[in-house]
Amino acid sequence: MAAAVVFVLGLKSYLVNQRKKTEADWRTKVTEAEKLRPLYTKMITQGKTVDAWANEKRNWLDHYAFLSAVLPGSEEVYITSLQISPQGTIRLAVQARSGEILAKLDKQLRAAGYDVKPLAITPGADRNGYEFRSNVELGVPAKMKPDIAKVKPPPRPADDASLDPKKRGARG
Repeated sequence: MAAAVVFVLGLKSYLVNQRKKTEADWRTKVTEAEKLRPLYTKMITQGKTVDAWANEKRNWLDHYAFLSAVLPGSEEVYITSLQISPQGTIRLAVQARSGEILAKLDKQLRAAGYDVKPLAITPGADRNGYEFRSNVELGVPAKMKPDIAKVKPPPRPADDASLDPKKRGARG
């Protein structure tokens, strides 16, 4: 009888310890998952955005690629923000080296088929020497289909290292 009681107490102790170990393991996993929650939330939001774009009549990723090819080179202008409104308006925030480049940007976007609202050019130097900024609002005509094959993107800058794995920290 005493051996049975010792066995039962030993079994109980073993099972309780197993349960505590499992609880500790799950607490660790939950803590690690909580740290990654902002990343998961961001990925879910980005996925919903891409899904919404894919379900619309217009292919906004084609417009993004088309704009990348139509815009002047990065030595002249760069995009700091790109937004697409629910009404289908594309909004770009850009930095440019000069007001003339922004005027050229306006002409290039109109020639590409976009309805460009007049640009408001404001001085606003950044640390890279781009002296002007502007918010560009583009209307996309309903029948406009961007044909990326018909445009030639500006050449990459000679000092562009963005595709060089050695410069990006890749190990090889």
